[in-house]
Amino acid sequence: MQPPYITRIQEQMLSTWLGRQRRKPLVIRGARQVGKSTLIRTFAQNSKLKLVEINLEDHRSHLRIPIDSGHFEETLAAFVRISGVDFREKPEAYFLFLDEVQIIPSCLRMLRYFYEKLPQLAVVAAGSVLEFTLNDAEFAMPVGRVEYLHVAPLTFKEFLIAKGLSDLKQAIEHASPWTTHSPSQPEHTRLLAALREFFLVGGMPEAVLASKLEGISEATTLQRDIITSYRDDLQKYPATAHIRSIVRDVFDRSPIQIAKKIKYSTLSPGHPSRDVRKALNLLLDAGVLTQATHSSGNGIPLGAESDPDVRKLFFLDVGLLCSATGLSTRDIAAPDTIEFVNEGALAEQFVAQELTASEPGSRKSLHYWLREGKSENAEVDFLWSTGKTIIPLEVKAGASGRLRSLIEICRSKEYTHAIRFDTNLPSTTTVAMGDDSFQLLSLPLYMVSEVDRIVGELLSKS
Repeated sequence: MQPPYITRIQEQMLSTWLGRQRRKPLVIRGARQVGKSTLIRTFAQNSKLKLVEINLEDHRSHLRIPIDSGHFEETLAAFVRISGVDFREKPEAYFLFLDEVQIIPSCLRMLRYFYEKLPQLAVVAAGSVLEFTLNDAEFAMPVGRVEYLHVAPLTFKEFLIAKGLSDLKQAIEHASPWTTHSPSQPEHTRLLAALREFFLVGGMPEAVLASKLEGISEATTLQRDIITSYRDDLQKYPATAHIRSIVRDVFDRSPIQIAKKIKYSTLSPGHPSRDVRKALNLLLDAGVLTQATHSSGNGIPLGAESDPDVRKLFFLDVGLLCSATGLSTRDIAAPDTIEFVNEGALAEQFVAQELTASEPGSRKSLHYWLREGKSENAEVDFLWSTGKTIIPLEVKAGASGRLRSLIEICRSKEYTHAIRFDTNLPSTTTVAMGDDSFQLLSLPLYMVSEVDRIVGELLSKS
């Protein structure tokens, strides 16, 4: 019997890719166990193509010589021998999936020959720790001969679809601070309850399926297994034994440092900052951790004024974060209180996760604003740009919170709009700051995915 499958938004992008007349080989990026292989296998089946899957880790001894030598025809012949399928005779009927390609990095360079010599064949490559090869400054990918698609954990809207709550997904997509009862109070209550469950389950596909079929406790067990597998993977990281030991330290300590400005001495006490930075960057490359860097916010792109030494950390997935910190249903408030705990760290983690995945198929960079002084520190959780407009984003775990930092950044940068994510229904208000003012949009946390739409509507009204 076919195992249950969760529909992913990347399927639409794969369909578009497959339909291109001059498509290029596709490299699937993303952290381990986010569902890359399942996505590829299911898509091939749904596309009525015959899947030829070759795991380079299983066959490295037979493939290294022809691939490293750069002999395309010999490599194709080796693929045919291993798979038992001669896809060369009718390539348009097949889908070639090369998994664990980082085992023989030169295989990535060879992808150009599929584009140049066998364009009828749909070719996809992926790997569990592929990012290290792709981020290696000395490794040259065939520019203009491949495409990339990033796969992240399920977004909240994908989670709702998986749980059979498509009506709530539609409610999010139609919600507006300018329309009364949008969403309705019953929808709002149900969405907050679903969000509370998402905080615990997260978006790792296996955990979502487990929660749907067997309950949250089973999802928690799977989350622990995933975290263990991530820790086991640390030995594969391209570093010395000394740096890998620091990587383990940073990995183990990072869950309690989420949404905080990084202090290397806290992430791995007793080790030089330069070594801790190397270890942290490996975890960022692997996609296990993500980051937001400080930006002055004076103009776009925000990254042009970012400071890589001033940054805060986030985990790959909010459910994994809950598991790593030992949180359970007892530690997150019941749905009828419409509150979340843990000092807002989970709420900020959720917002970071949704923003990172806001452009399907890519991995968006995150920025925030920090002003440190002897007496007047100020921090805005995120800075977001839509077109030429910069919007400061503040995250509140409950239904209320101070606006001091938002007022400070809007005053100093002359921003005219800001967004606060909390647990209230959507609304808009004008906030006075002396002779000036800014428009504050209050959006429920579950509407993070709609920030570009809402800002677009806002600007059209201005």
